[in-house]
Order: sequence, then C-alpha cells, then structure tokens
Amino acid sequence: RALEGSTGDSSAPVFSSASFDLGQNVLTLTFDEHVPTVDQSQITVNGQSMSSATPASAHDGSVTLTVASIAVRDALVADSINSVSFQVTFTGSAFADVASNSLAGSTESIGSVVADATSPTLSSAEVDLGTGTVTLVFDEYVNQVAATLTALTWTIGSGIVDEALDGSTVGAAFGETMTVTLSEAQRAALAERNHAGDALTLDLGAGFVSDRAGNAVAAETDVSVAVTSDIVKPSMGQAILNLNEK
Repeated sequence: RALEGSTGDSSAPVFSSASFDLGQNVLTLTFDEHVPTVDQSQITVNGQSMSSATPASAHDGSVTLTVASIAVRDALVADSINSVSFQVTFTGSAFADVASNSLAGSTESIGSVVADATSPTLSSAEVDLGTGTVTLVFDEYVNQVAATLTALTWTIGSGIVDEALDGSTVGAAFGETMTVTLSEAQRAALAERNHAGDALTLDLGAGFVSDRAGNAVAAETDVSVAVTSDIVKPSMGQAILNLNEK
C-alpha cells in the first residue's frame, strides 16, 4: 500500500538520446526512467514507420526496437549513404512510464548511426524449368542490375555445370527478390538433367551481388533449390513456305 504522506509519480519520462545500428536493424532510445509502455506505431525515423519493429524495454531506461521491414531498413541505409540527418519522431502516446505518465510528442536527433557493414545472405532459391526463371530471395535489398551472373553455377548430380547464367535480371534495381531468366539452351539442358533424376543445387561465388551499402554476399556452395519441373508443352513459333523453291 502507499506510504502515509507519499504522493504518486506524476512526472513524464524525459528523452535522453537515440542511436541506430543499420547493420543489426536496431533503434535504441534512452530515457531518464523505465518506460514499459511502447507503441511502435507512433514512432517514425526519417519518415519511416517503426510499426513493424519489435520493442523491448529495460529498467535502465533504454528501449530497443528491432526493425522487421526490409523496405524500411533499405530506405534508412540509403539515407545514411546520402548523408541525410537521422531524426526520430514520436507522439505523446508512444511511451509511458510505470505510473502511465506519457512522454510529450517531439522530434529528436539520432546522435549515433552505425553504418551497414553486414553482408546479405540468400534466404531461398527456386528454379522453374518450364519458364526458365531462377528466383533468389535475400534477407535484404540487393543491387540486381550490378549482379555478376557468371558467379552462379549449377551442381547437377556428381558433375558441375559451370556455364555462365546468361540471362537478365527482372524488376527494380534494388530488391530482396531477384529473378534471372535462363537462356533457352541452358533451360533445356537443366530440364533434361532434372528429368533424368539428377539432383540440382546452386553455387554462389563471392561477390555475386551486393547490398545498397556495397557489402558483397559471401560464397555459398550446394545451396538447396526448389525445382519446378518442365511441364510446359512446346509450341510452334512460325512456319514458312517458300513458293520460289521447286
């Protein structure tokens, strides 16, 4: 029970500092007291909503928000590269202390921004042998246009097919999903080997692709690939009748 003559806490928490680690996707805010109530939907960094972030509060007055959105992280990395000043904005209902006193809304400077030095990693790989498309999904946005396609090779069965993936990337210059279109010759060759029952894996050479900050993907071998078999029927492109020949 309350002590005789005591008064309750009526003081709002006070913001102290902010930092952002772009490699780990973590925004850290510090206050003068514990703020167990955090509404991340009421927080933005450089106009990017933190609604997808996972908050955690500590009794030392620190609050960390781990950003889940790949698009938000990429936008902030771009801001960092372009030397845009980092600011965090929150409303009066974003934070509250144990006594439910809310912090007044404001915009504060983020004093420390740690640059992205983390290399992208491949999350999944798929190949559709009917359409000849290879779909690669990464854990962050990568520069598809600058990808080195010759750094991709196939391991089929006990042998290695190391011909270049001559194709073209599809979509935006930066994105987490990269689509490579195989040449018809390679699509047909892979479809034939797959039909014969050979296992199919993918090898990524170091530096095959980089993220917006220039961090290159590390080499990976024997990457598991989800394979869609060729079930597309051939169709006639055209027929020519030359009446001048006898």
